[in-house]
Amino acid sequence: MKFHIKGARKQATVQLEVKENSYGKFEYRYLFVQLDDYPHTVIVLEDNRESEKSLPSLNEELPSLLS
Repeated sequence: MKFHIKGARKQATVQLEVKENSYGKFEYRYLFVQLDDYPHTVIVLEDNRESEKSLPSLNEELPSLLS
């Protein structure tokens, strides 16, 4: 999911992904905020991708998420 937020002084884009676990509950895979102003600062609120088995995809996926 991707959505935009706006405060009194800044704007940002929020990106998140959840996945359903084996118990039927949804868990955050990642949740971060990227400020729209230069430099595009990224604030990571939750990142559980490292705990997954597919570690090599982490390095391939992050640049595409930030662009």
